[in-house]
Amino acid sequence: MTTEQTEQTKLWAQEEAKRLTQERAQKMKEKGYREFYNWRKGENRFEIVLSEATREIDGTYGKQKVFAAKSDGVIYDLAVNVKSPAYRIIVNGIAEGKSNYNILKSGEGKETKYELLEAH
Repeated sequence: MTTEQTEQTKLWAQEEAKRLTQERAQKMKEKGYREFYNWRKGENRFEIVLSEATREIDGTYGKQKVFAAKSDGVIYDLAVNVKSPAYRIIVNGIAEGKSNYNILKSGEGKETKYELLEAH
C-alpha cells in the first residue's frame, strides 16, 4: 500500500467509526437506553438514582437488572447480573436507604471479585 492509500483507508475507517457510533446512539435512544456504565478495575464510584425504576434485560451472561446510576455527573444504565456479588451489595444497600457506592472490582471473567469499600 502506498502512503496515500494508507491515509485514504485511515480516513474511511474514521468516518465509518463515527457513523457506527451515531447509529448505536440512535438505536439506544429509540429503545430508551442510556450509555451503559463501564465497570473498570479498581474503584467504581456511583450513585443509584432511586427515583427511577429498575428494569430487566437478558444479557450475555444471563438475567441482569438495570439501575440508573450517576457517575462523574453523567447518568448511565448500570447493568448488574442478578447472580453477581455486586447485585447483592447494591440491593442490600438500597434496602438500608443507601444510594452512594464505592465498589472495588478486581479480576476478569469468572475470576471477577467485587468488594464494597463504602456505601452511604
